[in-house]
Amino acid sequence: MKEHAPVPTVLYRTLLLATLLLSSTTLLPQTATAASLSPPAIETEGAVWTDPAISIVITPSTGAAWYRQSYHADVAYGIERWAQSIIVFTDNHGYNYLRQLAFDIYTTGINATIPASPDVEISFVQNFPSTGTPALGVTQSRTSINNHFDPPVTMRLAAQDPDRLRQLTDNDMVNIATHEFGHALGLGHANTPTTDDNFLELMSTSYNLPVGSANNPLEAPSTLDLYALAWVYSWLSTSQTLTGPGPAPDTLTLPASISYTAIYPYPEQVEALKTSLDQAGQRIIVLAILTIILLAITITLSALLLRRKQQPPAVPPPIPTEPPPSVV
Repeated sequence: MKEHAPVPTVLYRTLLLATLLLSSTTLLPQTATAASLSPPAIETEGAVWTDPAISIVITPSTGAAWYRQSYHADVAYGIERWAQSIIVFTDNHGYNYLRQLAFDIYTTGINATIPASPDVEISFVQNFPSTGTPALGVTQSRTSINNHFDPPVTMRLAAQDPDRLRQLTDNDMVNIATHEFGHALGLGHANTPTTDDNFLELMSTSYNLPVGSANNPLEAPSTLDLYALAWVYSWLSTSQTLTGPGPAPDTLTLPASISYTAIYPYPEQVEALKTSLDQAGQRIIVLAILTIILLAITITLSALLLRRKQQPPAVPPPIPTEPPPSVV
């Protein structure tokens, strides 16, 4: 015969199982951790635009088997995110003159009018060679003796990584385009892979995400990147056009008044908040269901225990008397 566990033991196991289930619904995803102990710093390239209105022409590789038709929109979005992050940065830290930077984006084959001599030209390649320093994007520029950009600055973006030929996702392309456009604005590389709030540093030397993963998040300029941009374009605080020399190459660190964080555009912050609230709502629903189940089990087991206590003890059947001996 199978032995049944006493009711208190069953109840204890049920509570333990429910506790484990509740804990699993509140686990948070693992985040990256900052690995650098040195102060976060970023290089500037010693190049600057002399007019805050910067024209950009994107030329899609339409018809190529390796080209996704969404890539040119990804690139445009990556550029626009600089303007959106500038708004968030200046709202919190000043340097309002940065808002004068304007990015006029045109796409060949989509816009009816294309500038003949744009400041920045963007094109696509299938991949770069895997020899030397493998790349996902390359930005090339020329500067005058006064550290002014000599247009056009050219950006070439790969559709596949150079080693395993994995196709870039849309988020990959947005990230690479945002990074390369930072170079087109005059920024170099940062010396750390992550910010203090555990987001990836956009201007890091390496792309610290697995190319082609559907789970890759969007990166955003950091306060370090935007502070460096404010330093490069400080001339906008006093003039609409730069006539004198631009800043020389330098390595910049954040002032003590600015914490090292990622600066996501307001629309993306709102979307992230909605997602977080949706996930929180789903957790609440799961917790409510588990609580109801646990309560039902507890009530049932309590009723069983109470019934056992209320049942009278079993009375053994009477022992039959032996018949009297017969008389012969």
